[in-house]
Amino acid sequence: MQITYMTSALFPFADIDLGETVLDSMNEELRRVGDRAIDLNIRLVFHPDQFVVLSSDKPDVVKNSIKILATHALIMDMLQQPRSPWALMNIHGGKGDRTLQLKSVIRDLPESIRSRLTFENDEYAYSSSELLDVCLDTGVAMVFDAHHHVIHEHLESYNDPNVAEMLAAARTSWPVPEWQLVHISNGKEFFADPRHSDLIVDMPNCYYDAPWIEVEAKFCAPNGCLQMFHNLAVSRRYKKRV
Repeated sequence: MQITYMTSALFPFADIDLGETVLDSMNEELRRVGDRAIDLNIRLVFHPDQFVVLSSDKPDVVKNSIKILATHALIMDMLQQPRSPWALMNIHGGKGDRTLQLKSVIRDLPESIRSRLTFENDEYAYSSSELLDVCLDTGVAMVFDAHHHVIHEHLESYNDPNVAEMLAAARTSWPVPEWQLVHISNGKEFFADPRHSDLIVDMPNCYYDAPWIEVEAKFCAPNGCLQMFHNLAVSRRYKKRV
């Protein structure tokens, strides 16, 4: 099985009338693409851009954020993708200390958005536990990012027990645990560097139990990364057999 990340700029200006008309003219082509992805068991996911902030204190920003998400949801519908976090649209919590606002907005979202929406913990605004509370209270899934977590919690290793605990806790937010998706990146210059390295050379041991891993890096270090993914594949085949 594979996962394909779709850029939020896949169909520019699709959130305005003219762009939506152009998008609608491609309905049959999008249906065929979506059917092909389903036949090949390819998971399609969206990562809306940083302008989507549902917790903003500015009503216009929230309104525009919902409009952008509605466009992504429409594209997912045209691609024949299920209204579930299998075909997720992943965003951050946004402006900090506004969990009540965030929960209120999520509950009022159209079903086509809310059913696919997921939230990812970040380095500064929302801890993993804060965001998990939002997700559990509103019925949306949480995408756990181990690198963001170790930065926020000032941990010295991906193998700190708290990382595994949070991975397991985040899984409880998924309606189907086998759909859980996680992110991994490495620091550019040092372990807790929030800037992403182009390479992945380190990964939490607990990710051997993660069903879906999205790697946020341009390259993999030839030896270390290949060995990590080989170990993951072997581990999963073994678990399947037993």
